[in-house]
Amino acid sequence: MTTPYWLVKSEPEAYAWSDLVRDGRTDWTGVRNYQARNHLKAMRPGDRVFFYASVTTKAVLGLAEVTRSFSPTPPPTKPVGSRSNSSLSAPYPVP
Repeated sequence: MTTPYWLVKSEPEAYAWSDLVRDGRTDWTGVRNYQARNHLKAMRPGDRVFFYASVTTKAVLGLAEVTRSFSPTPPPTKPVGSRSNSSLSAPYPVP
């Protein structure tokens, strides 16, 4: 069986590749787009994720691994839409 690959994007000002490298692991939260959230739901531990930096860089900067499946997050005090999270870790830079 082959390992599935996914693409996540982040604005470098919000959460950069260097932040993931520094932290070593993160919860991928705040996803409100329904289609993107459905993709997060399909991710499983061990799946690989291309980390795409949007806005200024517009490139895949590294490869991460899903460490925890999707789980709904509790709504914030002031609702701003649906939220969800998965965990990413084990960053590998792209040459």
